[in-house]
Amino acid sequence: MTMASSSSAQNNGPAKDYAAALNTMLQHASLEATPGQIAKTKELGALLPRGTSVYIPYLPGTNLADTIAAAPALIAQGFHPVPHIPARTLTSEAELDDSLGRLASDGVDTVLLIAGDTTPPAGPFPSTLEILETGLLERHGIKRVAVAGHPEGHPNADRTELDRAMRAKSDYAQRTGIEMWLVTQFIFDTAALLTWEKSLRDKGFDLPIRVGLPGPAKLRTLLNYAMQCGVSASARMLAKRPSSMRLLGRWAPDDMVEALARLKAEQGDKTLIQNLHIYPFGGLTHASNWLQQLKSNK
Repeated sequence: MTMASSSSAQNNGPAKDYAAALNTMLQHASLEATPGQIAKTKELGALLPRGTSVYIPYLPGTNLADTIAAAPALIAQGFHPVPHIPARTLTSEAELDDSLGRLASDGVDTVLLIAGDTTPPAGPFPSTLEILETGLLERHGIKRVAVAGHPEGHPNADRTELDRAMRAKSDYAQRTGIEMWLVTQFIFDTAALLTWEKSLRDKGFDLPIRVGLPGPAKLRTLLNYAMQCGVSASARMLAKRPSSMRLLGRWAPDDMVEALARLKAEQGDKTLIQNLHIYPFGGLTHASNWLQQLKSNK
């Protein structure tokens, strides 16, 4: 092999790895859609690829029944619903049992467990750990469970407490054989994410991470959500980045997607970071169009 051809192969290797990592992340990206958005958007198939995992959030001030009722509509259109189950909102174990039973009867086998913001807890579940301990997930055939990840910490729990909970969840997944992964709060700061991810690996944790990113939205909208959701550090960094990518007057995390794909290309299975999860604060249509544009430009 000549020097020129050897150099070309070396240059094409990393580029090829990056393209493959980016393609995988985009093809397997998940997205959130509220029950209201699902009800109003009758043809989600025109926006999202069939088979996409669509997470259904439980919104404060709404009814958990609305989250549960949205799942069949997603299944009917060829999507994979992932409803949120808010621990602190549940009034009893019977309500949890009934909710999981309804989901199972509709063909749902995946949920995202969150603690929720209800204070004090409405029932016997101050955290998601108590839900796991009931055994109801296994009883209702829930085979895949996502749990929340907090790269910037949690306003109501210190890092020691978060690590203790992470260990218990990891042990539960290993004991039961249930597939489990982390879905992070949305972030604007990849440096904080990578520091957190490395700390998890250093502590022996191995749950895969689905990184939460805000889809295209007006800067003010994103800053408002950030302050409400406890990611103020990322929000301050975003505000200082006038060069952030803009799409039709909206901020979009193109540079973050690129950085994560390069990390995945370089580290492969060494990193816990696996896929993307999009919070469509600027609307489902904008988020879908942005993802499609990234795919076409890769």
